[in-house]
Amino acid sequence: MDSFNAGDLITISVVIQTAAGVDHDPPKLYFYYKDPAGGPAALQKGHIATPYSYGIDADLVHDSVGHYHIDLPVSIAGEWHYKWQSLEADNSVRGATTGDFYVLGDLF
Repeated sequence: MDSFNAGDLITISVVIQTAAGVDHDPPKLYFYYKDPAGGPAALQKGHIATPYSYGIDADLVHDSVGHYHIDLPVSIAGEWHYKWQSLEADNSVRGATTGDFYVLGDLF
């Protein structure tokens, strides 16, 4: 598991491909994350984190065909989890990938 320091700005990237392995821009792309406190305070609806949505949230960056990233500030020590999810135009799930990382607390 990757680790970072509290206060870092980290980059989380994803590559979206077709079943044939060709880089592809999906009709819809979402990024979710959950911090050790249970989720991002500004993006919380009950217990479900509201996603960042490509084309709506400027934080999701399109680098090239099929390649996207988000720069995420991490300030809370502990284990973080995230998920990229791509959808078809009819909202059926095309694919998803998840990951996690650890943020070290500030010792000073």
